[in-house]
Amino acid sequence: MEAVQRVLERERKQLLRATAIVNEQLAAVTVELASSSIASSRPPSRAEQSSQQKRSQRLASYREAMRLRQTGLTQEEVARKLSLSTRTIRRWEQAGQFPERAPVPPRRKQIDRWVPYLERRWSEGRSNALALWQELRQLGYRGSRGAVQRWATGQRQIAPPQRVSCRPRLVSPSPRQATWWLLQEPAAREENQSVFVRALEQLSPAIAQAAQQAREFVSLFRDRRPHLFSQWLKRNQAGELRSFVKSLLQDEAAVRCALTLPWSNGQVEGHVHRLKMLKRQMFGRANFDLLKQRVLYVAA
Repeated sequence: MEAVQRVLERERKQLLRATAIVNEQLAAVTVELASSSIASSRPPSRAEQSSQQKRSQRLASYREAMRLRQTGLTQEEVARKLSLSTRTIRRWEQAGQFPERAPVPPRRKQIDRWVPYLERRWSEGRSNALALWQELRQLGYRGSRGAVQRWATGQRQIAPPQRVSCRPRLVSPSPRQATWWLLQEPAAREENQSVFVRALEQLSPAIAQAAQQAREFVSLFRDRRPHLFSQWLKRNQAGELRSFVKSLLQDEAAVRCALTLPWSNGQVEGHVHRLKMLKRQMFGRANFDLLKQRVLYVAA
């Protein structure tokens, strides 16, 4: 970790840039969720309601006409009975199913290209039509204030404006914290951390190389693969962790023992830590004889 952390301290600016990328993505996701929420809850307009009503009437006539034809009535008799033209009955039969009408493309309005901006500002709590119109004017909108007012009135029919809760922004991590994220197992990272790691490795090839070398080294010890240790040393002597590799070569025998032998000095370190704690508790107030009695008493 210390070796990788030194690389990150040298590339500290990339931590800020990676954090900015993560926060930009979070902001984009928040706006997209807000826009989709507004779009999904928007009630149909009067024109849409009228079109739906007419379709329902046509569908009812179609079903009745097909039912009458199955009873044996001629096309002329069905048309006369339903107050329709013979041509309509004939066209329905030839289609074999209810013929949907092609949708009429809506007439383009000047405000249409500004709707995504208005929806985003609405989701942020900006509900004053005059203020929204003034913002659009500054951005180049040349339409009337009434068009913005009508749009805002339609939005209020959906729900009162309310601020969409934003996902928490990522605070730029320290080199030490970023090192921990780099060396963590991918499954143990949070989503923001994973995005940060990907962005950081794309921004800085040096960090990406150091992290990859460190992960390989950790894997050697975790999986106990001493036969790959020499290859790792040779491959990374000129890499970003070359100082770390040099220190390993200076004490290579001990490192290989750690890779191959099952023993550890962890238990000894625990006793040493306890001995130091007792010594410091008694500092300046007792002699070695009492320290010896305390150590032996606890051990017994």
